[in-house]
Formats: sequence, structure tokens, C-alpha cells
Amino acid sequence: MLLIRFSQIIFSVIICCALSMSYANTQTAEEFRTSLKSLVAKDLLQAHRNDVFGKTPADIAATNIQVLQSLDAYQPKQPTQKRVYAVDRDFAVATLRSINRNPIVSDYALYDYKNGLEIGFCFGRATYVHLALLRAGVNKDSIKKVWVVGPMESGGLKWQFHVATAVLSTEGQWLVMDTFSGSVMTVAEWLSFMNENSQDNKLRLYVTNPEKFSVALGKYDRVQMGLDLSAEQDWYSHYFVKLMKWMGTHPLSDVGLYDLRQ
Repeated sequence: MLLIRFSQIIFSVIICCALSMSYANTQTAEEFRTSLKSLVAKDLLQAHRNDVFGKTPADIAATNIQVLQSLDAYQPKQPTQKRVYAVDRDFAVATLRSINRNPIVSDYALYDYKNGLEIGFCFGRATYVHLALLRAGVNKDSIKKVWVVGPMESGGLKWQFHVATAVLSTEGQWLVMDTFSGSVMTVAEWLSFMNENSQDNKLRLYVTNPEKFSVALGKYDRVQMGLDLSAEQDWYSHYFVKLMKWMGTHPLSDVGLYDLRQ
């Protein structure tokens, strides 16, 4: 326990040091908008290896803070059709709760898919939240995916990345809806929570447009998602086939959501 407490103190010192650093290198609004798009096609595992090479935890913390600052300053494009620009916290909470009310993406449904416990399907839940927000009438540019990449461990399980979907709130904050963290959090709060699982205090935060499918892959793709494969051929055992079918045949009210435009 003393060792764990000491580690937490050291990490807090690292964050405080990073917060005191200059943010002269923070991206401009246009540079950040470009990165949101360009990171969709990138392998974030490889990007992480490049980004942390030769860097200290304080260096990475400073970079993450710059990303957070750029996101906080980001102004989504106004919708060109009748869509809502932002959601209130209550709707974000309802969206989080809807994950485990959905029979396909619920945490309890992982046992229905081969390799479910191995790969976790965080990117499947993030995809569901993205699509649910779109169906609810949210402005597409007011939705992002947030990724943390680096060695993590919790409860004896080890993994290399985690992703969730964030939405702009009416209070001007970006709120993350993630069953792993268990509650609606700001991106900064979510990053702090995820850092508790870091094995080297070098978790790198990336923010992308929401159409990024998985950490090493680009945009949603019929082949990658197995939409044209048999269940036996599909690595995801028709997880996404079932999700797309559910989206097309069930009202949002089935999971406690509704169209914000009505």
C-alpha cells in the first residue's frame, strides 16, 4: 500500500510540473482541426511508440495537457441541417446508461462473442455511442473519440489502448461516456482515471474525429467490421453486423434515449 501511495504522489508531482510548463506549442484551432481528421487514418500504436520514445512521463503529461487545452478551445462547425450543437449532462448520462441497456454492446454481452474478453470491444461501445448520438440528432462535429495508448493493467488484465466517445455539452465541456470509468467525466477527468491503470505513466491522449474505427485502423469499413462476412469468418462474430441491424430496427426509446430534435 505504501508503494502504491508513493507512486500516486510521484505521478501527482509529474502532473503539477507539467501544468506549470509553457503552452507555446499548443496547436492553433486550424492545426487541431487538421489533426482530428489526419489521426483517423493513423496507427495510433505506432504513433505512440514514436511519441514516447526518449520522453519522460512529465514530457508526455505536458503533451497531453496541450491536447486537452486544444480540445477545450475547439469550436465545432455549426450543423448545416437541423441538429443540436450540444447536449446537457443528463442526456450524456442517459447515453452512458444506454450502453448496458443495449443487448449487443452491453458489457454483459461480451460472452456472446469469441475473443470478447480478450479484445474487450471498447471500440465497439464507442462506435455505438457515436451512432446513437447521431440518431438522437447531435451535430456530427460535436462528437469525438478519445483514445489513450500505452501499457495498462487492471485486475490482472493487460492491454495497450482504450477508447471512448465524447460529446460537447451545453456547458462547453467535452463529456466522455465510458462504462469502464463508470460515470460521465470530462476528458481531463477521464484521462486522470485512465492514468491510474498506466504501467509507465506515459499514457498518450489522442483525439480524433469519431469515424475512426480502431486504434490501428482508419474509418469505419465494411470489410473490417465484417458486414459482408459470415459469422464464422468474422473476427468479431458479427458484433457489428448485429449492431447495425439493431440500429436499423429498434427505436432509441428501447435504451432510454430520444431524438433531441423533437
